[in-house]
Amino acid sequence: MKTPGATVVQDDASARMAARSLNIPLIGTLGVIVRAKHRNLIPSGSMVLQELISTGLYLGEDLVRTIVKQLSEEWPA
Repeated sequence: MKTPGATVVQDDASARMAARSLNIPLIGTLGVIVRAKHRNLIPSGSMVLQELISTGLYLGEDLVRTIVKQLSEEWPA
């Protein structure tokens, strides 16, 4: 099955590996947040990150700092 121009949104490591092996373009949740912020589709990527974390998504501190920097935002103390 091919859908030209489609991108898979996937965070599962084994699914990402399978997509790569099939040359299927993919992006993860954090990539979607960064793209949405850069395209002015959301007012704050940091707020989205906070919501995801508050609902149980685990993100390491270093990863959060990296993403917040890419967003050109501040992380609340």
